[in-house]
Amino acid sequence: MAYRFGRTLPQWVEGRFDLLDAAQIEARVEEWTNELKRLQKTSLVTDHAKQQELQKFMADALAHFKRYGPMLRTLRTKGLAARHWRMIGEKLEFVIDPARITLYRLVKLELYDEEKLKTTKQICEIATKEYSLQAALEALEQEMVALEFEFQVQADGETVSVTRLPELISRFEEFYLRVGVLKTNPHIRNFLEKVLELEKTLKSVVELINEWAAFQRNFIYLNGIFVLEEVTKALPAEAKFFLQVQALYTSATQAFQATPQVYRISQRENFLTMLVKNNQECEAIRAGLAGLLERKRGKFPRLFFLSNEELIDIFG
Repeated sequence: MAYRFGRTLPQWVEGRFDLLDAAQIEARVEEWTNELKRLQKTSLVTDHAKQQELQKFMADALAHFKRYGPMLRTLRTKGLAARHWRMIGEKLEFVIDPARITLYRLVKLELYDEEKLKTTKQICEIATKEYSLQAALEALEQEMVALEFEFQVQADGETVSVTRLPELISRFEEFYLRVGVLKTNPHIRNFLEKVLELEKTLKSVVELINEWAAFQRNFIYLNGIFVLEEVTKALPAEAKFFLQVQALYTSATQAFQATPQVYRISQRENFLTMLVKNNQECEAIRAGLAGLLERKRGKFPRLFFLSNEELIDIFG
């Protein structure tokens, strides 16, 4: 035990403070204290003066070390960052480099003193709350990054579509609300830039997925129609516009498959503008198609009893 004590104590006192585990150290000190009390009553100590001296020295050293327990627990608070050390230094009028802190240095600064420890604890409470906030932000970000697009092939055996879009929209709306709640936290100041960036990304993703859902519906509907030769001959301008729509849809789905993480959709330059424009093109194409069908009905009154889909099937 004396060997373990002599080897370990200098590591605690002079080693890197940021590597110390306060709970583990206190448990070890308590274990050694109890072991010394047990040995004190044995013949190994009572019958040997040198052993008595050693036992007393170690017991006194451990009792003295216990004084630093509250300071050690406090200053090994999770989330205690360089800014918090600066705050402690400003309050207690000292300058210290967090990267070079040792327990010995803290003892020399007498941070175990009750009044100084009271000030330190106040700042460490702030660090704890900020750490919890940071952990919540990181957890949210991890959830966001983990979400990926899923795909299925349409009945034509070629067209790929993105599935579960309503579910994705719901999840990202939930993330957006959670960020909004975190933004109201009184300790958000040091994370505000990251929160605002995350909020912007989430808002963009929701807008993009909503617009993509409309675009995908439009494309799949029109794609089944513009494979018909009679339609493309009757609507050459619309057929030309549809080729542009098809090009965007194909390139986008290929990009989604190559990079399926949903949040990355917000990194596609001008993608929302392109989707809005192409959805407008789809509406114009559908208007042209509706006009064609009305002209067909004008020539054949009996076709007024058929829906657009049934009339298109007849063309097919």
